[in-house]
Amino acid sequence: MKNLSRFVMGVLVFALMVFSMGFVAGEVIAQKKIDLIKQRVPNQWWQGGWDEEANLEEIISDKQSGKDQKAQAQYYLAGQYYANRDFNRALQEYRKLISTYPAAWFESQKAQFEIGQIYLYRLNEPEAAIYEYQKAIDEYQTTYIKALAQMMIGRAYRRQKQFDTALKEYKKVLEIYPDFHSETTEANLDIGDMYLEQAFSEEIKDKEKQEYIKASLAAYKKAFQLCPFDNSEFMERILDSIHRAFRCLDMNLARANQFVKFQKHGKSGPDGVEGTTDDLSDPLEDI
Repeated sequence: MKNLSRFVMGVLVFALMVFSMGFVAGEVIAQKKIDLIKQRVPNQWWQGGWDEEANLEEIISDKQSGKDQKAQAQYYLAGQYYANRDFNRALQEYRKLISTYPAAWFESQKAQFEIGQIYLYRLNEPEAAIYEYQKAIDEYQTTYIKALAQMMIGRAYRRQKQFDTALKEYKKVLEIYPDFHSETTEANLDIGDMYLEQAFSEEIKDKEKQEYIKASLAAYKKAFQLCPFDNSEFMERILDSIHRAFRCLDMNLARANQFVKFQKHGKSGPDGVEGTTDDLSDPLEDI
């Protein structure tokens, strides 16, 4: 009887091992499928032009797929509806991810952020967006998503013309998430844009206008100092913003063009030799 019991136990252990190996293999296959889908989805996925719905549904319904793979597939499935402008269905699918796969916290955090994006940019409901962004901050671990969500709260208040509140929210990005340089760079860019927006509102007098423009230049300067060197998109936006703000400040191209020359040649000027007549100074130095 003992030998029989050992035999039965051995069979059960072997069967369990085979069963487990089958699930592990299924998870590996599902992950490979997801990785291929990610390669086919464009960077600006929300603009549409892609269709992976059937492939994603297959991964979600496959019993061999693990929960991590199902959560990733669910995130992209919601994104598919977002890209196809079916925003109500997208909201439904993002919320389904959050409720069904809470252990997949990073996908859930991204889903919570995208819910805020839909409310702000697609449904034009900034108050609802603020509520959803705050959940992405309060209910999950610290990632770049928290910094992004905080910045988007600033944008939501700015959209409502609540500039003082927007500024406070933008500053939280700089104070709470200083290590996320892409997000702090973009927050400073937003602050600069907001100051310029205020400078040209009808209620602003000429003297106040100058102060707002100088404040925008100060924010752009901070963005320039923080911008990661490999982020060419942000750097181009920063340089264009500084050039535009200098034009607005002086109503001529002199300092704006000097800034461009300084970025190109540095203090030594076009001849590359300091102490000669073509040396340049940084127009931002006194900002």
